[in-house]
Amino acid sequence: MIFIIRKTFTEFLRRTDQSAQAQVDGSSLALFRIMFGAILLGEVFYYWTTGIIDRQYIEPTFHFTYLGFNWVQAWPGIGMYFHFIVLAGLACLIMLGILYRLSSCLFCFAFTYLFLVDEAFYLNHFYFAVLISVLLIVVPANNAFSLDVLHNKFRRHGTVPLWSIWLLRFQVGVVYFYGGIAKINEDWLAGEPMRTWISSGIQVPVLGQWFGHDWMMYFFSYSGLLIDLFAVPLLLCPRFRIFGLTIIILFHLMNSQLFVIGLFPWLMIAGSLLFLSPNWPTRSVRFVSELISVKNILNRKRSAKLTGQMLITDVSSPSKMPYKRVWLVVLGIFISLQILLPFRHFLYDNKAIWTESGSRFAWRMMLRDKTGFARFTVVNPENNQSWEIRASSVLTAQQEQVMLRWPDMINQFGRYVADDLREKGYGQIQVKSDLALSLNGRPLQLFVDPEIDLSSQKFTLDTPGWILPLDSQDSGRYAVPKSTFMPASYERFIALTPDLPNAYVERAREYQNLELYDLALQEYNRAIRRNEQYSTAYNDRGTLFQFLEENQLALEDYNKAIEIDSKYAGAYNNRATIHQILGESQLALEDYSKAIELNSYWDAYANRAGLYYQLQKYDLSKKDLDDMVRLNPTIANIFYKRGMVNSRLGLVEESRSDLGEACRLDRQYC
Repeated sequence: MIFIIRKTFTEFLRRTDQSAQAQVDGSSLALFRIMFGAILLGEVFYYWTTGIIDRQYIEPTFHFTYLGFNWVQAWPGIGMYFHFIVLAGLACLIMLGILYRLSSCLFCFAFTYLFLVDEAFYLNHFYFAVLISVLLIVVPANNAFSLDVLHNKFRRHGTVPLWSIWLLRFQVGVVYFYGGIAKINEDWLAGEPMRTWISSGIQVPVLGQWFGHDWMMYFFSYSGLLIDLFAVPLLLCPRFRIFGLTIIILFHLMNSQLFVIGLFPWLMIAGSLLFLSPNWPTRSVRFVSELISVKNILNRKRSAKLTGQMLITDVSSPSKMPYKRVWLVVLGIFISLQILLPFRHFLYDNKAIWTESGSRFAWRMMLRDKTGFARFTVVNPENNQSWEIRASSVLTAQQEQVMLRWPDMINQFGRYVADDLREKGYGQIQVKSDLALSLNGRPLQLFVDPEIDLSSQKFTLDTPGWILPLDSQDSGRYAVPKSTFMPASYERFIALTPDLPNAYVERAREYQNLELYDLALQEYNRAIRRNEQYSTAYNDRGTLFQFLEENQLALEDYNKAIEIDSKYAGAYNNRATIHQILGESQLALEDYSKAIELNSYWDAYANRAGLYYQLQKYDLSKKDLDDMVRLNPTIANIFYKRGMVNSRLGLVEESRSDLGEACRLDRQYC
């Protein structure tokens, strides 16, 4: 019996290996290589032109490191710019199929290095790009549509082993499957966090008019769940493949418009195309060629007939893969990790979307909206002295925002602060934190035990004991004391009728003053949900977006405020500042003038005078400053600015008089 089982299993492995080694058209794999290179090249260009390289890699003085990768540090000086130049060059080489194996290896190393520089910049789509770059080293994606074929006779046949396509299909399928499994949780099925995101001011033609309705939130939530779960079965079933691919492409295009998720939709579209017949690009080219009556573009001897996925050709089989057993072991480990890693959050006895246990490298995407704030306190136990450390004094806004959600990063920051102060001679100080989060619209609650010394906590693969559990029943057990974070005025506006939108705007302004921008945005969104015609909420939310350098979102909010109230001078002034930032000087001048026309808006006078000065229209700038002096002759800064303008106009005596008056009103101008 054992002999029969062994023989049957051996025969099964032999046939499987034979099928996997079968040669098929390599054009779809080549097209994926080209698309991957183009997408990554576009991402490099985006980082270069938007200042992200500076913000993420050069400006930060501290980087959160992955366990075991403390040695990976951002290049000093302008080194990161050279790194991105190298990435762009390698992406081009991959796209063109030049020195493909070497280019793929170097790109994989360079991109993985970038990925490991800072945990705060972890993105699932960057992790996906790392995995794909690893697989591209293994698969012969340069056997077609590449410049390498000019130097290799076998590759000119354009065939690849079937296993190479299935390997990439597997990786794409893992993302879909685990992304769908992760969405089967109570929050997602209740419409969160989609409800919070969709109602946060996203402007989309046609569909945007329904975003305020609850059914739309459920539509997005459940359609996302079903598409992720059934994407692979639809793509594998020939009868439903085109239908499934169409839905998937539309799904990713919609996501690219609704959310800031970078290259992920485009990579997934490219990966989904791999599920089509391997020769579909070749057939498409042939069809177009015949359609325009261009004959003999394709070598008919080369494009042999296909039976299913098998390419029937007289070409001799390629040589066997060297070190085949070694490669099989390596790929087996890789595949096993991709299957097992996403399940590891089940090992933790907690709510993973709250504690983040097992959430990285697991395709747990778009599951939570966390907003919150923290106050870090340094305590010297020797003399009981304590003082507050502002995280923003060490971290960038993005690093601080991400850190609040991840226990290991909170721990890293606590240890960094303690080590830094101890080196400066402060002794064995402790670092504690009052840190509160709101998960998917729930009330704020404490996330970290405020009595724990973060600097003494060691890294653990388990959920740290100092992370407080989610209070799912809203019992108030871990409620945030109002006095912990809020100013005295908190009691005043929290007592307002909660159903009135202005109560939420007041609260948002308080949060904004405290630099708690996520919470401020959440309150503005709530105000707008309660009254979609509340122009003040749109205007104030626009100022928040503008501060966060989300200029397009700010412009959309100012437009909406003016649409609701055409006499809103403040909104015209604010919209003008956005036009000025975007280099649209004429539109800015028109809006400043409208604000002044409506009620002699002071800021509009000042801003228009400044813009005229930039445009070297000094006479018009002087006219606005003259009007401001007439309105209020006690502001030193206005006299100083007019003095500078008069100097430009050659009015020496008037300039001297204005500068003297500015000095008299405020000694800092002397």
